[in-house]
Amino acid sequence: MEKYSPPFVEFEGVTLVPVANSSTDLNTLEDDFTLEELSLAVSYLKDVSPGKDKVHNILLRKLSNKAQVVLLNIFNHLWNSNVIPSSWKEHSIVPIPKPNKDPHQTEGYRPVSISSAKGKLF
Repeated sequence: MEKYSPPFVEFEGVTLVPVANSSTDLNTLEDDFTLEELSLAVSYLKDVSPGKDKVHNILLRKLSNKAQVVLLNIFNHLWNSNVIPSSWKEHSIVPIPKPNKDPHQTEGYRPVSISSAKGKLF
């Protein structure tokens, strides 16, 4: 983790995930994503509610090797084209009741953002 600047490392609530790359230790933003990097990112996906596209993280974790390569090619094409599908940028805000708070007041809820699993993985 010594590659990261102190302000970045100290950012509260962030889990730093080392990037695995067999060719070099430092990736540049111009490099294509590797299958190893995709597999590592997929392994960190949590079981959460799906976004509007109804794609669950468990589906992404259960992809065959061939399907992972297809997804990787899609991600690399999007990355190199500087394009993010608009549906991956859409979020639904769901109010979740806070325990022991008045459900008739806005302070009695916390907002949770539900977004696309593919967008978060990308």
